[in-house]
Amino acid sequence: TITAVKAVASECKQLTTLHLYGCDNISDAAVEALASECKQLTSLCLGFCDKVSDAAIANIPNTLRLC
Repeated sequence: TITAVKAVASECKQLTTLHLYGCDNISDAAVEALASECKQLTSLCLGFCDKVSDAAIANIPNTLRLC
């Protein structure tokens, strides 16, 4: 899944909203890739993404709304 998320992050620079709710294979590395590559991202839904740590959430820019 990290490969797919990195591909989305690198190819979809204008992405503004992404819902990954309940995706069990989303990791900290995926969240970091999205936050660093998708500068237009304003909303990211990570509910029930159990592999995403609190540390990764803390590193998300304040301009990015989490749901």
